[in-house]
Amino acid sequence: MPLEVKLGVVHEAVPGAPFQVGQRVRVVCMADDDSLDERFVGQLGVVAGLVYDDVAQYPNDPMVLLDGGQLGTDVFFPEELRAEAELDPERPRHRPYRQSVLSRGP
Repeated sequence: MPLEVKLGVVHEAVPGAPFQVGQRVRVVCMADDDSLDERFVGQLGVVAGLVYDDVAQYPNDPMVLLDGGQLGTDVFFPEELRAEAELDPERPRHRPYRQSVLSRGP
């Protein structure tokens, strides 16, 4: 069965892609060419799509369309992003509830 290649912005799972739609990632570095917004560096975002302009890019070399929340959206090279789980696997996903010292009674 031949591989179905979709060009343009893909908003669904692509086996073999470096990231998947809906995945949380952090922008860790910027390209050398001043074409991307520095405000995104260090910020978390959600992969909104994978951009394929050429069949040769499919599936492992897309540009990644990132939704940066209030920062808006922008596209990044995969090497500029890290999956949230790759950043610090020892960091807990959430902190356990701690009762404030101020809210305790006498």
